[in-house]
Amino acid sequence: MDTKIPVIDLAHLENGHPNLEQIMAIGTACLEFGFFYVVNHGIEEELKGQVFEKLCQFFNLSTEKKGEIHRRDGFRGYFTKGEEQSIEYGCVEWKEGIYYFRDFNNVPQGRKERVFCGCNPWPSDEYVPRFQAVIKEYFEKTQTLASKLLSCIALFLGLEKEFFDRKFTDDPFAQIGMFHYPPHPTSKDDSDVWGVGRHTDYGMLTVLLQDDVGGLEVETTNGLWINVPPVPGSLVINIGDMVEIWTNGAFKAPPHRVKLSPTSHRLSVAMFYEPGFDSIISPIPVDKALIPLEKSMAKPSLSFPMRYGDYVLSKYCSILPGDKP
Repeated sequence: MDTKIPVIDLAHLENGHPNLEQIMAIGTACLEFGFFYVVNHGIEEELKGQVFEKLCQFFNLSTEKKGEIHRRDGFRGYFTKGEEQSIEYGCVEWKEGIYYFRDFNNVPQGRKERVFCGCNPWPSDEYVPRFQAVIKEYFEKTQTLASKLLSCIALFLGLEKEFFDRKFTDDPFAQIGMFHYPPHPTSKDDSDVWGVGRHTDYGMLTVLLQDDVGGLEVETTNGLWINVPPVPGSLVINIGDMVEIWTNGAFKAPPHRVKLSPTSHRLSVAMFYEPGFDSIISPIPVDKALIPLEKSMAKPSLSFPMRYGDYVLSKYCSILPGDKP
């Protein structure tokens, strides 16, 4: 198998009618890697540049000013270096960042997922002008992109184009994580210091914007770690745990991690597109899918059926062990 992550051209997907070449390319990439790049994705380079500009301005603020939007009563807001940990590697992750979520407050009282409700805390325009406007625009456009990519996956699986949108994401749990990885001098020696330890993503699709520093690595099905280097004009897409369950293990959620640079600061922005809390996740019939026999005999590595709200809450409480709803 070629170990080069494929680059898929999404030209003409804007009209909502993917062609067979795009459907096959996306489905094949999900089967072989669970990772792929997209170009001509409809998100302007100018907007991507503004996102990085605003994040540079924010992460260069004083600790006190960044702390004004620190997450206090939930998961929304800023977190400092040392607050997140890698479960698999058993180490603190060398990064700081911000988590924002879609605006929603429709979780009934008494439900543990209410910890995700509330309002996103935004830095003052005095500190970072237009931060909120830029991040909200990017967040909304990446959700639209994820929905279109899910339509392609549905068609590859022999399902109706709107299958996932109608059944699982009519009210999605979408999150955006904005991360700053400071350099760490020992990282060149393959030490136990990681930006992000080995993990899979929890939901359906991740849309990643990375700068030109690099450091993202994905584990292939034969256990090799390969780089996912920056490709000009691209976004990186990967599938998560729910897609693995839905396809009964034919599509594997790929383990990945972030290696630190010994000399350079790294920025990345990940939009996580996930099912609604009440979605019950089990394998779906994919007998009409274009899946090789050996892949169709696979099984997911996760137990099912599961309710997504319970699953994602347990995951957040694992990486942020100080938060127990």
